[in-house]
Amino acid sequence: MGNDRKTYEGHDRSRMAGPPRPPGLPDGYLNRGYFDEKGNIFHDLVTTKPEEIAKGLGAGGVTSTQLRRFYTKAKAVEQRVDSGESFDSVVGRILELKQHAANAVGRAQGRDEQAGLELLKKFIDRNVDLAVKGKEAFRKGFLLHFQGVVAYFKYYDLKKGGGRNVSMILRHLVFEFSVAPHRSVSSASAD
Repeated sequence: MGNDRKTYEGHDRSRMAGPPRPPGLPDGYLNRGYFDEKGNIFHDLVTTKPEEIAKGLGAGGVTSTQLRRFYTKAKAVEQRVDSGESFDSVVGRILELKQHAANAVGRAQGRDEQAGLELLKKFIDRNVDLAVKGKEAFRKGFLLHFQGVVAYFKYYDLKKGGGRNVSMILRHLVFEFSVAPHRSVSSASAD
């Protein structure tokens, strides 16, 4: 064999990876921060990056409930600022998100669940580091970006059959066929 890479029955060894690598943050994630030189959020932090992260979280086994728990905590901090608390007084609450993420990873039962939660922890850690720099970074950077992750996560969760819509449809079907068994399918669908 002239090529050292072809070591297994002529197959390229570099293409024969071991177990799938857990999803990670996009390369160079947030290296530029949230904002351009004019103070505007980078467009990819509202569009493509949240979508990539949401897909990775979903592939890693994170649930909608787990993700929303963190988003809800972040929004609660925003409400405190809106009610008149100074940003400096809530920085500790923002930093607590890191503790909660570490706890979630530690409580994970299986490797699959842990992989997704590790990604969530990396996401939280990286964003919290930037969000505590100021009120604008928190509100117009972190929260707007996180909102996109939650939205895309829900979108992909519904596409793969998760979420409330499926359960609502099933409840409706059960109701239609249990309460009104005498109606035909055509009359039930006409409603």
